Amino acid sequence: MKREAELLLAAICAHPDDDVPRLIYADHWEENGESAYAAFIRQQIASSRLPPWHRTNILTRWHFHGREHTSPFRRHLPDLTGTPAVWGKNPWRRGLAGCLSLPSLAMWEEVEARLWQRAPIEELRLGAAWTYDQLRRWAASPLLAGVRSLILDCNPIDPLRAIRTTSQANRLRSLRFLRSSGAGLTVALEEFLQSPIGRQITELHFHVGDPAYVPYLLDVLALAPPLQALTLDNVGLQFHHLRQLLSLPALQTVESLDLSRNPLGSAAMSVLLAHWPPSLQVLKLERIASGVSPMEGTRQSDEIPNSPVSRPLALLDISQNTFLTMDFLAFLQHSLLEKLQSLRMRHCFRVLDAVPLWRFRFWAQLVELDLRDNVEDTVSPLCRRQCLPPASLAALVLTGAHLSARRCRQLRRKFRGSLILT
Repeated sequence: MKREAELLLAAICAHPDDDVPRLIYADHWEENGESAYAAFIRQQIASSRLPPWHRTNILTRWHFHGREHTSPFRRHLPDLTGTPAVWGKNPWRRGLAGCLSLPSLAMWEEVEARLWQRAPIEELRLGAAWTYDQLRRWAASPLLAGVRSLILDCNPIDPLRAIRTTSQANRLRSLRFLRSSGAGLTVALEEFLQSPIGRQITELHFHVGDPAYVPYLLDVLALAPPLQALTLDNVGLQFHHLRQLLSLPALQTVESLDLSRNPLGSAAMSVLLAHWPPSLQVLKLERIASGVSPMEGTRQSDEIPNSPVSRPLALLDISQNTFLTMDFLAFLQHSLLEKLQSLRMRHCFRVLDAVPLWRFRFWAQLVELDLRDNVEDTVSPLCRRQCLPPASLAALVLTGAHLSARRCRQLRRKFRGSLILT
C-alpha cells in the first residue's frame, strides 16, 4: 500500500495542475479504509473550482473554521522534524500538502529530499534567515517547478533577483510582499516584471509599506502585466492616488482588489465607482474611513456615476469602518452591488442602525454575512420584525462571546442553521 501511494504522489507532483491523479489518489485511500481522508481530498478539489463566495465554499469554510491545524489528516503530511521548514495551520492545497513555510534555508537540501515527489508544493513562504549561496541553491531547486505563489517575509530584493534568473519558477503566478518598503524594492520589482517570469505574474500583494514610496510603487505597477488580483494593504495609499491607480492598464483585468488599512476616506467610494475595473468581483476596503478626502460626505447616491461593468460585485469587505457619512450608504445602494453574495462588516459599531441591510437590493440573495467582533447592541437590529432572513443565507457569522444567552436564542430561532457563533 505504501509503495502504491508513493507512486501516485509522484504522478501528482509530475502533473500538479491535473486533478485526475489526485482523484485516483483519493480512490486509493478509500479502498484502503480511509474514506474520510478520501472525501476530504475530493471536497478540496471541488472547492478549488468554485469562487470563495460560492455557497458550497462558505458552508465548508465555516464548518471547518479553526480546525485546520487539528485535522486528523495531518499525519499524511511529509515529516519535516529536525529541519527549519514547517507546515502552517492550513497546509492543504487541493487535498494534499501544498503550503510550506521556510523561516530559514539552512538544511534546504534535506527539506528538498523529504518533499521531492511526495508533496506538490504550490505555495512557499520564505523567511529572512538565509545566505546568498543558500538562496541561489533554493532558487535552482526543481521543487520550485510546481510553485504558483511565493510569499516573501524578508527583504525581497535578493529573492526577486534569484527567482528572476532561475529556470524553475515557470508556474509562478502570485507574489506577496509582507514587507513593502525600501528604495531598492521598486528597482528590483521593475527588473523582475520585465523578465519572462515576471511577465506571467497575475497577482501582486503588498503589505505594510512606507507612504513615501507610494508614488514609486504606482510607477512600477504601470509596468505590470494584466493582473487578476492586487493588494495594497497598509502601504500609505491616499485619496489623491486613487485615480492614478485605477487608471493603470494592469487593473483593467483585475478581479480582486484589496485597499485595506489605507487612509483613503469614505469619499473614496465615489472615485472607485467612477473608475470601476470592469472585471472586479472582490473588493476589500477594511478600515479606510480614517482618512480625509475632498468634499467627504457631500455626494448623494444619485450623483454617483454609473460605470460600465461586465460583472457585478460578489464579495465586499468594509470591516472596521464608520458609517457616519452618506458615501458608504450610497455605495451600498449602487446597482453594482445588486447581486452581492458575501458581505463582511466586522467591528463596525452600530452599523445596522445606520445601514439597515434588509432594505438593500442585495439582501434577498446574500449567502454570507460576517458580523464578527460586533457587540450585542450592534447586531440587535437583526431581531427586528422588518428584518426577514434571506432564503439564500448560508452563514450569519457572529462572535458568541459578545452576545447574551437570550440574544443568542432569539437569533437562533430567527436564522436557524445559518447562524454561526465563533
